[in-house]
Amino acid sequence: MTPFTVKQKKLLARKIRALKDEVFPHRGGGRVIADMLGISPQLLSNWINGSRVPSTLHLARLAKIFNVSLQELCSLPKAKQRHSAWNAITD
Repeated sequence: MTPFTVKQKKLLARKIRALKDEVFPHRGGGRVIADMLGISPQLLSNWINGSRVPSTLHLARLAKIFNVSLQELCSLPKAKQRHSAWNAITD
């Protein structure tokens, strides 16, 4: 797996947090997700605060739990993708 940049870690962490809050808005949702993944709540917390990145297997499982594609979970917002593509062309 290619290492994530700091910016990518932060974006992924924000996306995981937003999806967690959307799918499990109640208190204790993090524990439910951790139990579903077979991990500790602390590890999930590390993913949410960006200090660690989930493995490919855990990313796939998170995508399934959140009912999104793996690509959607790991990708930049579309506007940023277009901007990055434009910069690559014009640089």
